[in-house]
Amino acid sequence: MPTASGQIRKAEYGAVIYLRGTQKTHLDDAERRCRDYAGRFGWHVLESIRDSAASASLSLLLEK
Repeated sequence: MPTASGQIRKAEYGAVIYLRGTQKTHLDDAERRCRDYAGRFGWHVLESIRDSAASASLSLLLEK
């Protein structure tokens, strides 16, 4: 959004990274890629959630 001086102000957004899997090395790489992606857009990563359970609970994710 342009300011009175004509400069564009970048909106700040928060992001949560949700990773699901059992292999730590794959999750580490996926988290790195997600953080890089968020960084390119100026998104602040609020939390990174790793889920290795057989079934995820959406309500638990939303609660976090």
